[in-house]
Amino acid sequence: MAPPAVVDKAVISGFANAEAYDAHRPSYPAQAVDGLLGHLGIANKPGARIVDLAAGTGKFTELLAARPEVFEILAVEPHEKMRENLEAKRLRGVTTRDGVAAKMDVPDGWADAVIAAQVRHGRGPRRDSPRPQARGLAGHDLERRRLLVSPAPPPAFDPRSGFFSHNRADNQPKNWTPSTRWEAGMKELVVSAPPDGPKRFRDGAWMDVFDRQSSAARPLFTTPIGQDRVPFTVWRTKEALWDRLNTLSHIFVLPDAEKAAFKAKFEQILKGGDGNWNDKQEVEFHGATAYAWTKGL
Repeated sequence: MAPPAVVDKAVISGFANAEAYDAHRPSYPAQAVDGLLGHLGIANKPGARIVDLAAGTGKFTELLAARPEVFEILAVEPHEKMRENLEAKRLRGVTTRDGVAAKMDVPDGWADAVIAAQVRHGRGPRRDSPRPQARGLAGHDLERRRLLVSPAPPPAFDPRSGFFSHNRADNQPKNWTPSTRWEAGMKELVVSAPPDGPKRFRDGAWMDVFDRQSSAARPLFTTPIGQDRVPFTVWRTKEALWDRLNTLSHIFVLPDAEKAAFKAKFEQILKGGDGNWNDKQEVEFHGATAYAWTKGL
């Protein structure tokens, strides 16, 4: 039996409220899902095998399970409460398993694609480690390659790996420009909160390992990786915005006094900002779903 998966303690505590995460985190736009699956070569491929890495509560798994291709899906998730939430949904064609990116306990060549949705914040060493993320990513990518490439005859589909990151205006990379001043204020507020552990998508460190692939003696994947993003707009009440912010792990784990101060700043930014409000007391909130893909070698 494989040893239990090991996950950063900050991730365990930060996502302890799996029910709230499932309720307040958004799903993924159909255009982004179709785009990624198309680039991975598994759109319209009946019965394709997919590893949904770090599946969480199944926000992305639900979309895969509802597809007409009737995929065979292995949802790998190390967080016990999140995995239990996912299992309770009893999704078609989905098997759940405890595991981490560097050790998924899946046979060689099993998968036609490995997809990691909204997971890059939880990978790699902590922020105070030398070369954060980069050391851990190499091992993770070796494991993904093992699942995709079989020592037997060539697989039916080109083995590929994909990534999703759902980025609202308050949690985007620094070089993305928010649509409004109040969203820029929210972004600065979120970024200024104490870090809880591993780096995140917005830090950009996840790209380092792929950048180095172009000069590697034995590259694991094709580079440069393909990238695209789909913008979206949603309407949210102040309460719904706060509930969503409180699912960010580094906000969730703030001590009571710090969280109260954080929430006060949140309310001040929202009240004095340039938001577009409707008659339901909902504000227009912008974001983009970024996705990337690469092919195993």
